[in-house]
Amino acid sequence: MRNWFVNQEEGRLRAGWRLLLMVALVVVLNLGLQTGLKLWNGGIPDASRYVNTALLIIMMAISMTVAVVFARRYLDRRSLASLGLAVSARTIPVIIVGFLISGVMAALFVGLAYLFGVVEFTGIAWGDGSPDFTSWPAFSASIDAMNWGTLGLFFFMTVVVSWWEELFFRGYFLRNLAEGTSFLIAAIVSGVIFGFIHITNPNATLLSSLIIVVFSFKALYGVMVTNAIWMSFGMHVGWNFFQGVVLDYNASGNDMASIIGVRPVGPEWLSGGEFGPENSVLILPVLLVAFVLVKLGAKALGEDRGHDIGQPGEPQSKVQVTHQ
Repeated sequence: MRNWFVNQEEGRLRAGWRLLLMVALVVVLNLGLQTGLKLWNGGIPDASRYVNTALLIIMMAISMTVAVVFARRYLDRRSLASLGLAVSARTIPVIIVGFLISGVMAALFVGLAYLFGVVEFTGIAWGDGSPDFTSWPAFSASIDAMNWGTLGLFFFMTVVVSWWEELFFRGYFLRNLAEGTSFLIAAIVSGVIFGFIHITNPNATLLSSLIIVVFSFKALYGVMVTNAIWMSFGMHVGWNFFQGVVLDYNASGNDMASIIGVRPVGPEWLSGGEFGPENSVLILPVLLVAFVLVKLGAKALGEDRGHDIGQPGEPQSKVQVTHQ
């Protein structure tokens, strides 16, 4: 008789239950951090959207990281490396290549938008000074203008949010669901979920969610090619940074200070409107180019695994991390 809770051959909970418990742990940890902050400082300071968002992102990243480490060790009984987190001498170059691929994507998109007449350039926004840490209101006011300190802060925020999203969607969720079903099903499900959780973002549309699904498939292609999350992580950081910090596009609907001022004009389905490039059909040919660049970049670095995602279900005792 089949046990609906435990895989008796593997001696552990089935994938669905492991995912459910892991998500529950993330929620508990995140609520715990927010409660601790409230007891210590009265809660998240009502300073600005930047401060509020940064604190929420940091707490989510901490919660996700702790939950993944715990769940992988005690629920999955597998190594972290088997989530696509193996580190080698080529890990940093792979991240950098992913980052640069997104830079190319942003340049191609704004070039197409200019050719189609759906973007206007409003100038360069760069100021002197640095973030003021004397108080929350002073800090909030100081990061409304772009300078080296603000640039560093926003880059840090893109790294942190990209880390927890990649760790979950292209790491823990993908690998566990693949063990319970297949990699193809897991890729489709994780891509669709990733796309449609962004429907709650400011100015989101059905088109933007569908295009983000394609973005997720591009990230998953990076995982397939390299058998690791690092290419996807680099692309995620780069895309948020180049579209939202370098260019003045809203990053998935979220506005922030930027260097090069741009203003979308014309129909939103072409310009991206207030959501950003992910709401424009012009990004679709750019995504096709990105798929090719992922393959070429991985091959150039010797990280092309031939679309083999390896054995994510391999027991921890059998997994070895290679140092290349």
